[in-house]
Amino acid sequence: MIVKDAAKFRIHTNSDIAIQNIYQNIAGYHTDDNADELTIYPAFKAVLGKSALSSQPSISRYNNRLDHNNIKQFESINELLTDRIYSI
Repeated sequence: MIVKDAAKFRIHTNSDIAIQNIYQNIAGYHTDDNADELTIYPAFKAVLGKSALSSQPSISRYNNRLDHNNIKQFESINELLTDRIYSI
């Protein structure tokens, strides 16, 4: 079977999308729409160690799945990392 459009079959885990989202923000790409722009940058794929990045729709669906509990978990992680950085 020959697959003409492999993107239809690409699966990105929640952790893959979260990590991509974090790196996008660090690099100054703050909106979901920036994901499509980043797909043309080989360096970004290399930094993430992926052959393909999550698309804007994948990131938007991920963000829409987040609930209050997830947000609290991210806030806790942020607090821990901030404490660690400022304790050095």
